[in-house]
Amino acid sequence: MSMRHARFTGTVSSSLWGTIPGLDLTAGAVATAVSHAWRDATAVPVTRRMASSFEGLTPDHVALILAAGFLCGTFPVYGCPTLLCLGAALALRLHVAALQVVNQIATPLQWALIVPLSRVGAQVLFVPAGWKLTGFVAQAVAGWLVVCVPASVVIYGASRCLLRRRAG
Repeated sequence: MSMRHARFTGTVSSSLWGTIPGLDLTAGAVATAVSHAWRDATAVPVTRRMASSFEGLTPDHVALILAAGFLCGTFPVYGCPTLLCLGAALALRLHVAALQVVNQIATPLQWALIVPLSRVGAQVLFVPAGWKLTGFVAQAVAGWLVVCVPASVVIYGASRCLLRRRAG
């Protein structure tokens, strides 16, 4: 039961289903369909979850959640960002779920920054960049302290200013 193209226009015929008029199987149409499916499966649910987590919060709290979520979410040791976000939420009295959503969003950035943070940390600690686990982790944490902590302060200031302006 294989499907085959009847014409270039995209009409598909199958011995099981018959002809399916209007089904476009050109490369562009398939790519567009996959793109929309990917967006609907990933970006839309995350955006909805994030928006519902921020409902009822002040612009200052949202800015602090974004900055703390970025800071904790980019910590270069796997598994620690979740615990750091929980600790930050309890210490700063922030919305735990909203902070965890930002943590989830920052996870790809965490993985992308592990090696660059380790290189920066090696420069800061004045040691050669190495691939031994303990040295690599120490270098990555040092790089995280040098790069991500100041970046989160900038994120907090910029998002606070933008969110206050948007709110009123």
